[in-house]
Amino acid sequence: MLGIIIVNYKSEKETVNYINTELSKITSPNKIVIVNNSSSIESNRFFIKELRTFPAKNNNIDKKFNIFLLSPNENLGFAKANNLGATFLMNHFNIEYLLFTNSDIVFSDNDVVESLISKAVTDDKIGGIGPRVAGKNDIFQSPHEEISFYRYFGWYLLKPLKGNVSLLRKNTSEKTQRNFQTAHYCYWVSGCFMIVKAEVFFNAGMFDSKTFLYSEEKILAERFLRIGKKFYFEPHTGVIHKQGATTSKHLKELEIKEMIFKNDCYYYKTYRGIPDYLIWTLRLIRKFRQKIKREN
Repeated sequence: MLGIIIVNYKSEKETVNYINTELSKITSPNKIVIVNNSSSIESNRFFIKELRTFPAKNNNIDKKFNIFLLSPNENLGFAKANNLGATFLMNHFNIEYLLFTNSDIVFSDNDVVESLISKAVTDDKIGGIGPRVAGKNDIFQSPHEEISFYRYFGWYLLKPLKGNVSLLRKNTSEKTQRNFQTAHYCYWVSGCFMIVKAEVFFNAGMFDSKTFLYSEEKILAERFLRIGKKFYFEPHTGVIHKQGATTSKHLKELEIKEMIFKNDCYYYKTYRGIPDYLIWTLRLIRKFRQKIKREN
């Protein structure tokens, strides 16, 4: 059975519409759980009325329902909320695969879920799999390859020269373009629409709960690698991601950039073994550049 986790944050109408118009296309047997971050009485009532969700406040649930509602009072962010939803499904149902999905997704192919699972089931090395994800201006958001800390460091150190230094220039090589067209193992895929093997996900330790938003996928990639599993990119099926629809309404651009940078530092230090002094230097460069920008 497929378990589907949707994290909602003050986007009730969008979430309901997504379940009714897109997730209804899935033919595989499935159970859905909505994790309603910073829930309110009104938002919970809305889900119960519109979707006939079962409010799962304790372990006594009615398994005849297909959609369940978890209602944390606080905003758990991406990692904790998805872990909560996945754990709930695994505790109550025989789940083989987990789909983590945003609500701002449109299926390009009605059978995108079935296509991904049919590939994953044939390859024991696959821990997680993602489709072609088209974002704003049809820019692909998957797959992603590993970026060394020193390349990442260079982006900050030489940022004023971006476009003039080959290290910083966007890679448009034929090899890079083929990455978007060819099925292959990759470092990580976009967490806006990603399927993982449930057993692998839990054996890897789930998402890192110390993160709140952003960088979760590459951290999960490292956790997968520790147990001999990989992400896989399948470009022959896809979804459209209305990028930013769920975050830009509630976060300013500077807040998003700060979250990404903070979690990237955590990722490189904790999972890639980068020494503290290099992380400190990177933070100092960023702080210095921000100060100059404010003064100008």
